[in-house]
Amino acid sequence: MSRSTAGETKGSTAGEAKGSTAGETKGSTADHTNSSRPIALAAETLAFFPLADVARELEARDEYRRSGVAGITLVRDEQLTLMLVALRQGAVMREHRAPSAGSVVLLSGTVGFVAGDDGPETALTAGSLAVFSADLAHAVHARDDARYLVVIGGRSRPPDGVVAGGSGVTGSDASLDAAATVSELLGSDHRQIDEILVEAKRGSAAGDAPRAADRLREFQRGLLRHMVAEEEVLFPALETSTGGRAGGPISVMRHEHTEMRRLIEDLVATLTRGDTEDATRRFGELTALLFAHNGKEERILYPMADNAAQADGSLSALLAKLREALRADAER
Repeated sequence: MSRSTAGETKGSTAGEAKGSTAGETKGSTADHTNSSRPIALAAETLAFFPLADVARELEARDEYRRSGVAGITLVRDEQLTLMLVALRQGAVMREHRAPSAGSVVLLSGTVGFVAGDDGPETALTAGSLAVFSADLAHAVHARDDARYLVVIGGRSRPPDGVVAGGSGVTGSDASLDAAATVSELLGSDHRQIDEILVEAKRGSAAGDAPRAADRLREFQRGLLRHMVAEEEVLFPALETSTGGRAGGPISVMRHEHTEMRRLIEDLVATLTRGDTEDATRRFGELTALLFAHNGKEERILYPMADNAAQADGSLSALLAKLREALRADAER
């Protein structure tokens, strides 16, 4: 079978899955050994994941060393969301809800599964399966080091205010509910938003300006929602918890938010008039700024927020406010 880089596979993008390979043709297979981005289920998709290797990578992450919790979304599609989670002994996946029915498959270790506000804790051992309905509040407690799969059945119930349509619905992924840190929560939202931008760029490159413009508007709504969550929730909380020491980085992020808003408006106007040639240049400008911006937030600002919120005991409250903001209407 012919092999190529993951950037050539339908549903993936260049640079997203360094070290992974994928077939060039529809119906081929993909080995996602080192992929950091979830795949979408294009027609006849067949993919393989070495779960033990991926779990070891999770357990080597800073977030796992800090909190004892780390997760990665392997598949994200209208039909299915599949996550791998690693928990260190004593760590807790805090109470959360899924937008659709799903299941937890314990691969190793022992956990306590708690369903509902006052439900009993049920012990799950390796090879156990728990199935839950949409919107059921549940939490997972690691009795020893554990690894498990979370399988969510599509997106049958997007939360109020969530933008529907396409494979990159922002604010609705199960990983947002499962996130235990600011880095996980906002990093996951970054990836969902990035995927929509990739789809818009593909439409423009194919000469389909109307489709590209439609996807870009969806990207714009998701990014605006994300930026408002940062500007109105994260940045003020970080300034308070650090005594103003984060003012410099926050000022840079706010300036870049303003620049991205301008670039998106210009790009929407370019696609609306059908100028895909000029759109290519503008997509490049926006992508360069967005990726640099996201990198600074994920390497510097989010870990700073996690450390400060963990130190003063405000992390849970901060995450709740951020989730609410990510699921609110940010078109303002």
